[in-house]
Amino acid sequence: MAPSLMDSQTGRFTRGPANVVCERSPLSTLVSRAAVTVDPGCTLADAVAAMEAAAVSALLVEELGGIITERDIARALGHGVPVDETVARIATPHPLVVPGSTTVMEACATMLNEQVRHLVVALGDTLGVISLRDVAAVLLQSTDPHIWLASLRVAIEAPAETWLG
Repeated sequence: MAPSLMDSQTGRFTRGPANVVCERSPLSTLVSRAAVTVDPGCTLADAVAAMEAAAVSALLVEELGGIITERDIARALGHGVPVDETVARIATPHPLVVPGSTTVMEACATMLNEQVRHLVVALGDTLGVISLRDVAAVLLQSTDPHIWLASLRVAIEAPAETWLG
């Protein structure tokens, strides 16, 4: 697998050609950039804008050590929390953090057992976030190697069989 390296200017991880990822691959192969973070005083409206701008479904909340997801915001707004409320009010404190060496299958089991849709992935001094969607995409591709998911920039390919005539 091509190694992931943090680009110090963009904060994104860069890789070589498409990685081969399967259910036994470490989560570090799925993390494409450092987690997007917000200040605990950020409003829900600003958090939504940050998610949209970064094309992510979860943000880590600095200092609080929490996570806020699209689902958290939707629930809060559905219960009448105003958009100018801070993320600190609804963020989940102490999200699940797993090492980058955790396999995709182990992550799936953890997410199902803990009933969460996002995991924080520890990658040395950097944190990333993966979603249940990321995990499902790998598991789906593992069952049908002809599916290509450009959003993950990974391909699952079955080993080539050699015809011996």
